[in-house]
Amino acid sequence: MSCNLRFYTPLIAWAVVSLCLLVSPLQAQDLHITLLNGDCEGDNEVTLSDFGIVVSAMGSVPGDPNWDPRADLDGDGEVTLFDFGIVERNFGQVGAEPFDPTLPRLPAPSEGYALQGSVELQDWVGEPQPVRIEALREDDPDQIVYWTEVQSGEPFTLHLPRSGLWWVKVSGAQQSQARHLRGQSAAKRFYLPGDPIQAFFITPREGQAFADAALEDAPIGVSVYAHDYDDVFF
Repeated sequence: MSCNLRFYTPLIAWAVVSLCLLVSPLQAQDLHITLLNGDCEGDNEVTLSDFGIVVSAMGSVPGDPNWDPRADLDGDGEVTLFDFGIVERNFGQVGAEPFDPTLPRLPAPSEGYALQGSVELQDWVGEPQPVRIEALREDDPDQIVYWTEVQSGEPFTLHLPRSGLWWVKVSGAQQSQARHLRGQSAAKRFYLPGDPIQAFFITPREGQAFADAALEDAPIGVSVYAHDYDDVFF
């Protein structure tokens, strides 16, 4: 955290009596994520197998013998060259590993440090889909994963129970959503709100002289500007 403090007082630079102000860091952060497309078979990578699924279902619509909903990567209700192009564009992409499935998981609290943003699905034109957002604080000895489920394309607020170094990952909320990579690099984020700022301001004693002038006991205006409240890493 860095803090730039500027003091505005009439003729006063320092003094004797101190006043301590506690300034809380800003809490809201923005997190906008786009989950990459092209994972037809749900193994969290885009490979030749995904090409094969799209090719086998090429030209099909629901009700056709070769229809496979996994191959409809853009959600428009048919398998076309656009779906083939998605696999081609993201070929070789691999999603990051999800959090350890054996860790305890709790619904995110209704208040705390607010993480705000949205989750988009790449090349998706169908109805909004449920997505699951999970957050884990690395230095938490309890190692609890907090989660919430939201709709893609809609703003969300994830409240974290306490400050610290958080790791955030996103995936499809349903196992059947095999089209988008789970928790890939773009979905990771470290969230570290800084500690509160303690700012000490010095005021003169009554009758004490500064700059060749004797000042009476009166209120003194002070302006504080704090910058870079949080350390946030992608």
